Amino acid sequence: VVDLAYFLEQEFPPKIPGGAKRSCTALVNWARQHGCIVEDVADVMPGDLIVLKKESGSYFHIGICVGAPRPDGRINTIEGNTNVGGSAEGDGIYDKQRGTASCTFVRL
Repeated sequence: VVDLAYFLEQEFPPKIPGGAKRSCTALVNWARQHGCIVEDVADVMPGDLIVLKKESGSYFHIGICVGAPRPDGRINTIEGNTNVGGSAEGDGIYDKQRGTASCTFVRL
């Protein structure tokens, strides 16, 4: 099993100028600059990244969408470095259901 966080750190975004920290927020900023943000939730497709946002506006976690948004406003994802309870100190890769309201979607 490939660790999702390691894979994303190694592969995406390809280059963040100036040696900036590779973080969820840096990924979203890079995606905005390169036209990779999916603006309309209805356009989200399997394979798009879901980036979860804190109330403060910073981003803290990434998953991969495995389906289209559902009518109830949720989407199915696969996420690494998590657990059944959703902790950031996770023990594996899990399938999750996330609300779409406090997320940004990135298509690479």
